Amino acid sequence: MKKKSNYKESLIQMLEVVKSDINALVSVAEAAAKNDRDIAYKNGEISYPTTMPVGANPVVTSIISESRLTIPLTMVCFSIIDLAGKLISDKGVKAENKNQKCNSKNESSMEKDGFLSHAKAYFKILANWDDLINDTSARRLQDAYRHSIAHAFLPGATHRIGYRVSFTECITENSLFIKQKDSVILNVKLLSKLTLKGIEKLKDILNETEDRDKKELANKILINFENLIKDNAERLACLDS
Repeated sequence: MKKKSNYKESLIQMLEVVKSDINALVSVAEAAAKNDRDIAYKNGEISYPTTMPVGANPVVTSIISESRLTIPLTMVCFSIIDLAGKLISDKGVKAENKNQKCNSKNESSMEKDGFLSHAKAYFKILANWDDLINDTSARRLQDAYRHSIAHAFLPGATHRIGYRVSFTECITENSLFIKQKDSVILNVKLLSKLTLKGIEKLKDILNETEDRDKKELANKILINFENLIKDNAERLACLDS
């Protein structure tokens, strides 16, 4: 059986990998956004290209970069928000025996509690951001963005994704959602910053040696992480039994 210290090292190592991937994707999105901004400025534009919602008629525009990687960046952010939110949530990950898992018709423990509750826990405890206090905003993040992107690659209905840099009438840095005419745009630049902020906060909690509350939270996180690993491994073992 793994020692708690090994689970801690594994989790921190995974967080470092995710952090590196997010930073790499951000660098591409940032460079593309600056290029789009410069071209838009030359053309007298005051807005930036964003993703089209799934099912929308394509609009050809000369200022869209070849690749901005905003969808992959958003996917990575959602993945770590889902995982970390699960690890710090009050419900946590319950340990079950193998027979319960193999005979259960329920979804895996990663899905039972839902992305919405995990995201709320993440933004409250790790990101210290209040956009998801509003239930409509929380549902929007889950249904229009996370679920739609996971299953259809693009956001749903009138929703779009944008990564913008400083420019007239650009997306500001103080809200995840920006309403523009008939559309709602997810501010991916802010989402990535909050995800990186949460990763650092989670690492600080795991490395805490003095603060009692943080040490208790770290212990809960590692118990949940251990249960999660065992849960997933035993569910996969059921496929071969």
